[in-house]
Amino acid sequence: MIARIGTPEGDQFIRKYQARPAELLMFEPAGSLVKRQYALMQSNEIMQWIN
Repeated sequence: MIARIGTPEGDQFIRKYQARPAELLMFEPAGSLVKRQYALMQSNEIMQWIN
């Protein structure tokens, strides 16, 4: 999911999870937030973070 700043849905998502710009949020299948990470990473680093 991508939260678009300036849209009602995006702004609601950002408020709900207190997300910051350029932040990745990982959710479990049930929808609970599992972890967060600043998004400036290489693709291989993102894959390691997910696993």
